[in-house]
Amino acid sequence: MIVGVALLAAFPARAAVQTRLRAAWLAGAGADDNVLFDGRGGDAVGRTTLRLEGRAHDRLWSAQLLAAPTLLGFAQAQRFALLGELRGSARARPDRHVLLATSLRLRAADDPLALAQIGLMASHGRTLAFRAEAHAQVRPSRPWTLDGALRLEGVRFLEPQPTLARDGESVGMALRAGRRLDRTLRIDSEVLGRLFLTRTATTAGLGWTPGLRWRLARRTFVEAAAGPQFYRDDTGTLPGWTGRVRAQWAGRALAAELTAAHDLTVPAGRGGVSATDFAEAVGRWATPDVEARLRLGAYFSRSSPRADAVVPGAGGEAAMLVRVAPSVWVGGSVLRFERLATAAEPSLVRNAVYAWFAFTGDRP
Repeated sequence: MIVGVALLAAFPARAAVQTRLRAAWLAGAGADDNVLFDGRGGDAVGRTTLRLEGRAHDRLWSAQLLAAPTLLGFAQAQRFALLGELRGSARARPDRHVLLATSLRLRAADDPLALAQIGLMASHGRTLAFRAEAHAQVRPSRPWTLDGALRLEGVRFLEPQPTLARDGESVGMALRAGRRLDRTLRIDSEVLGRLFLTRTATTAGLGWTPGLRWRLARRTFVEAAAGPQFYRDDTGTLPGWTGRVRAQWAGRALAAELTAAHDLTVPAGRGGVSATDFAEAVGRWATPDVEARLRLGAYFSRSSPRADAVVPGAGGEAAMLVRVAPSVWVGGSVLRFERLATAAEPSLVRNAVYAWFAFTGDRP
């Protein structure tokens, strides 16, 4: 976000700045049968979130900041936990050939019960999960675009963990060239280099992925990219491949997205580097008085790019809120996650159901 502030200072506004502030309060209560995300049992959970959002923009730049502190309460554990989220983004276009952008997302927790709500396992202590990106795009001519991006993401445990939980970060730099062939088809070529940082080792990955973006219809897009990838560690260089396919459709009330990918990742809170295949489907139905969302996914993960054993898992989440008054929404959500047992990992199942109340003049 510091980069974003610098961008805004470098390109002062030429017109009146427009601002918008929004506030929302979300409260929920429900049951979670795997509250610590480690199979030790369930609990009744209550949570309340205050969401504050500010936006500012003019003709040359825009900025957005969101803060969302959450207080969690657990009946059987008889304790409270705090979970905070901060998101920011900024874009600046000094002229029609140049676009600069930056984004930041931070999530912090002071308790393992709060960490489990975002899928992290730890025994105790304060934790910070983060993701940041800086992006620049130059258009030297009408059909061509050149992009560069720097990405940082990971998990940092601020206190020692006696369990398997370990720090893990990745730093990546991407360079991409794209050319629009016509109104419906665009081709790209991207080179991505990454460093994977853990307390025990530093490894690297380098890949090249040519791809395309195809507009099948006015509301339908398909993106596909695949290419060779090389992983380097103390053992040597391991050749492999990386790829991603995504299809999007957006109507007036209904939108859907399908994604499938094969890539190297740093598992959240587990350290090391994992080779992961995943597929995910996301749907949203939005009308003036209804907000419904559905997410289904499956993954197959290896503990390292050199490992043969696969850990499979699948999950789904559905939520629906209905407006019952001008600023009041009520609804519910259900969640299920299952990791199948293997020789390397035990089985893990999680089910949760919540009732929700949202108070906002906008959408929840």
